[in-house]
Amino acid sequence: MMITQYINCITFNIINIICKLYNIIFVYYTILIYTLFMNHHVNVSIPIDTNISYSLFAQGLLIDIPQNDDVGNIIFKFKAGSVIALFYTFANFRRAYLVTEWQNQNDGEAIHLPGIDLPLTVLFKAKGRRIDELKHALHILTKDDRHAPFKLPLEFWQKLSNLLELKRSYKEEVFYLYNKYTKGKKLK
Repeated sequence: MMITQYINCITFNIINIICKLYNIIFVYYTILIYTLFMNHHVNVSIPIDTNISYSLFAQGLLIDIPQNDDVGNIIFKFKAGSVIALFYTFANFRRAYLVTEWQNQNDGEAIHLPGIDLPLTVLFKAKGRRIDELKHALHILTKDDRHAPFKLPLEFWQKLSNLLELKRSYKEEVFYLYNKYTKGKKLK
């Protein structure tokens, strides 16, 4: 009698462990599939119509040739997870943003901007003179290769945002930061 209870207990524990392992493998498999195949791209719709109250310039890592949509806007598709620079001009003011696709609550608050199809995480927001500082930094970074800086990790962009916020976009400091993250590919 004791032996059968012992065998039943061991069998139950083995089945329980197998079920837990199955659940863990299923969760990791689901995350892997989502990461590899279900990753979205960020669509940026640039308005052509003069009746729209803003204009938009976007710069980032394009994954497709821009297309016209049914309304007459131009749709740019940017790689998910990469940083996108957005420059808005409204009637009385302008704004610039460094953004990336919002993934989850760990990214902070999700925001929605005009012309963008997905929620975004803002890394840097600029108005006034800071817009020119951001443009200057992007000009320095994209002078030789317009896609190279947008392939850099998010940490680079966070540090660039801090640099722009605190010290402005001095050429030497932008060079130093870029060279630090590219490990030898120096800007000229």
